[in-house]
Amino acid sequence: MHKDYQSMKTITLLILLVSSASCFCQNFPKNYGNLETELFLSDLPKDLLVVAFGGSEGGNTFANEQTKGVREEFLNRGFHFLAIGYFGTKGLPKSIDRISLSAIGDTVRHISQNLGISSSNVLLVGGSRGGELVLNLARFYDAMGVIAMVPSNITIPFHKNKNSMSSWTFNDIEVPFYDIDKGLVKKQGWSKTIENSISTQGQDVSGVIPIEKIKGFVLLTSGKSDQLWPSYKMCNMMIDRLTKKNFEFPFEHIAFSSGHNAESHWTKIFMFLDNQLNKA
Repeated sequence: MHKDYQSMKTITLLILLVSSASCFCQNFPKNYGNLETELFLSDLPKDLLVVAFGGSEGGNTFANEQTKGVREEFLNRGFHFLAIGYFGTKGLPKSIDRISLSAIGDTVRHISQNLGISSSNVLLVGGSRGGELVLNLARFYDAMGVIAMVPSNITIPFHKNKNSMSSWTFNDIEVPFYDIDKGLVKKQGWSKTIENSISTQGQDVSGVIPIEKIKGFVLLTSGKSDQLWPSYKMCNMMIDRLTKKNFEFPFEHIAFSSGHNAESHWTKIFMFLDNQLNKA
């Protein structure tokens, strides 16, 4: 199967997954568990795979023309590049509403195995809500490491009408989400509401991502002027948590003076990654 993949440069798939009968009786959203994947193959035989996720913009961010330069940097380092869209296009869920981490993890495992790549050579990368996704995903699936750009340290709830639900599920069970008042979000905006919430509720409540369960290196990047949510403060809280939990893998937080846009972060991200690869 590995040779079949190598005969093509790019493979695009819309993966339609039926998780279990429970997804119907629990009234999960339309297209629950469906994913859009695009696989870009490296010419270098290093048996490495990066899996990348965009944020709340929806679609398959890391498969588009704007992210071509990032893909090429990974391809030139010997990584095959798997871009995954998880909501916001035809055939996918409409919103970040109970996105199936099991479907994502099973898809990554299937593709990596067909490429002959072990989980210890799979890197998870995500920006914004995609950063929140990979930090949650790596709790359940082994990987060489996680790179989360301007991420949240909490699982953000999905507000629909008067109900609040998790943004993610695992084995069809909602991942615990943080208590964020929908009314306050409307009055104060996401950034102020989240900042006040994490300051008052702390790190030991339901919905805080237990990133100490990750079994690989963790790189966080943030913007000190982030107006969407307080990524700088949340990343500092994650570093503090990893330190207190005696996290056994390398971890680092790189802060920039910029806002929520992480386009300028890549130079230092690749420096960190090259350092980790040279240690391996």
